Amino acid sequence: MARIEILSEHEQPGGWMFEAGVHGKPDVSGASGGSGASGGSGRSGASGASGGRVRLSLAWADYNLWSPDGADAPQRVAEAVLAFLLSRQRLSELRPAFDAALARRLHADADRAIPGFIRRLP
Repeated sequence: MARIEILSEHEQPGGWMFEAGVHGKPDVSGASGGSGASGGSGRSGASGASGGRVRLSLAWADYNLWSPDGADAPQRVAEAVLAFLLSRQRLSELRPAFDAALARRLHADADRAIPGFIRRLP
């Protein structure tokens, strides 16, 4: 399983911006075949290995959807979104910078699944 490390968090109008490092090999249960190909991001993906950084923005609206009681730190929600995405596709298939709402655009079950990922984080 990939290890996700939130390296930085910055508030911005309408939400937050995170930089995350991804280390290790993700459990990809259904690689999407390149639906979000980043093109020369410098990350390896052919073998399923991952390692690199991404910038992830999280809007307040998405935070409120995935953590409706507001009890989860925004960092945990961002980490859960990235963990969810990496459970479905390789890091190399993601753009170097993206919004958390990408999860729902790519995967119909994202809104239902991400709260479970939040609860399962260490």
